[in-house]
Amino acid sequence: MADPLRVLAWPAGDPSDLNPYVRRMYGAFRAPAASVTAFRPLMRRIPAADIFHIHWPEGIFEGSGSNNPAIVAAKAARVLNAARGIRRSGGKLVVTAHNVTPHRDLTGWRHRVWHAYHARLLGQIDHLIGLSAASLERYRAAHPAIGAVAGTIIPHPHYREDYSAIPRAEARAAWAIPDGIWVLGMIGSLRPSKNLVEAAEAFLAIRRPDEMLLIAGDAGDDDIAARLTAVAGRSDGTIRIVTGPLDDARFASAIAACDACLMNQTSTLNSGTALVTLSLDRPLLAPAVGTLPSLAAEIAGGWVTLFDPPLAPPALRASIDTLRTSHRAAAPTWSRSTRCDCPRRCSRDSRIWRRADLGREALRIVDLRRLAQHRLTLAVPRLQRTVASQPGLYVAPVRGRAQRRGRRRGSPTARAGARYCICPRR
Repeated sequence: MADPLRVLAWPAGDPSDLNPYVRRMYGAFRAPAASVTAFRPLMRRIPAADIFHIHWPEGIFEGSGSNNPAIVAAKAARVLNAARGIRRSGGKLVVTAHNVTPHRDLTGWRHRVWHAYHARLLGQIDHLIGLSAASLERYRAAHPAIGAVAGTIIPHPHYREDYSAIPRAEARAAWAIPDGIWVLGMIGSLRPSKNLVEAAEAFLAIRRPDEMLLIAGDAGDDDIAARLTAVAGRSDGTIRIVTGPLDDARFASAIAACDACLMNQTSTLNSGTALVTLSLDRPLLAPAVGTLPSLAAEIAGGWVTLFDPPLAPPALRASIDTLRTSHRAAAPTWSRSTRCDCPRRCSRDSRIWRRADLGREALRIVDLRRLAQHRLTLAVPRLQRTVASQPGLYVAPVRGRAQRRGRRRGSPTARAGARYCICPRR
């Protein structure tokens, strides 16, 4: 039996995650064939791995310390060091192309940290995963430095097994929506990149008395919440803003309470929200950007209506009229395998990773010497254990002229007061 594939994943998928994509993907990576370990930028020790799989490099701006420049910079350095160390040990860095640019509006020190960090990370990528051919092509076009990096397509799954179907009447009662109202929803995190205020203004200009725009989700940006509330205050109750975290049940309930859902995120590459909306049998109104045109072509029956951004009030009015009068099948039909048939599908994907040469590789001597330079400051017993795990290396004492030369030049050996070095076996 082949050695298990050790995947260090960032993130690895937590039951508390709103988006179930990651835990669905890793759900079939089971021992003894594969193991998945969660990476955290500030974790004390980086475990050995064959694959370091990063989904969202912009995760350095999330979690504790996200407003502290020093902590964010430390997270960025830690990610880069983890990638470098795993690659020097024969592993590979794999990145899934979720977003061309971060959803968060990066200004000031965040902009500087991101561009320095991301440029260095791109230079270490060994393999790309795209959720569609179109998304992979667009990601490469946006980042010419990785234009020649190999890639694999692993389609986004649907979420029919992740969210329970909720009757429309029950969902509307939970959200206090009266009968006879046609509801357009924008459900999920309230981020600047989603152009929520612009969508609310467009709806305000063309609304009818029997129509409502429901915007619900966690508002990490107080300014967006305030601006949305101001627009809603001019809508005579036809725009409702509900801020706060949404767990899985309430997220699904909000979508089920809508007659259709609207996306206005013009910079999107892939959209989990689009898949959730369709998985819960709600039509989608979305911009013709990223992979959404291919999704519209794939899902038969008029379940996806596209518009050319930016969203103008006349286009929104025409789209709503189309959605209100068109007849669709009872549920969206998926023309290809836009679902994760675990474990068959995921085990196949793990084989793709192996065939794409994402397993172990022999280290070159130059890499061994670089590794040695970083290990010289370690205590000797730990140094010997480290070297013992690397074929072709041994620990040797530094004596005489080499030791004196190191002291004069201020080498890492001299600074650490060490008398040992790592040498390649002949």
